[in-house]
Amino acid sequence: MLSCATKIKVDKTVLHGAAEVVIYDIVGKEISRLSLDASGEAEISKENVAEGIYLFKIFNSGNMIAGGKMIIQ
Repeated sequence: MLSCATKIKVDKTVLHGAAEVVIYDIVGKEISRLSLDASGEAEISKENVAEGIYLFKIFNSGNMIAGGKMIIQ
């Protein structure tokens, strides 16, 4: 679950080039795209999204390197 804001952190040693987190609603519609900073972090604020279940994918240089599910309450 997310608090008011949650950080997604990726080990920067696995990142090569631009990296971003893409968040989708449960039906697959993209709702947010966040760039990872130089330390491999992106912050998600639950003020910007409604309660529900969301999917996320982490991309590095255009390739998906991780994905998962999160619940916002």
